[in-house]
Amino acid sequence: MNTCARPYVSNHTLHLDLKILTVKEEAKNSYKLFRVRLANHSNPLILALNSEFIPGNPPRRLA
Repeated sequence: MNTCARPYVSNHTLHLDLKILTVKEEAKNSYKLFRVRLANHSNPLILALNSEFIPGNPPRRLA
């Protein structure tokens, strides 16, 4: 049976055609939302968890 369909469709094509975000984009959006929720939290213990960078992944400087 020949359906003239491509046997392989790249992830890039799927994301564009279906208008869905990549895992990296979803993770970025989730982390941004999480940080906003932390910054505005009423509990001081939770408020203290807010940090600019992902814990254990400090920003790197070019030498």
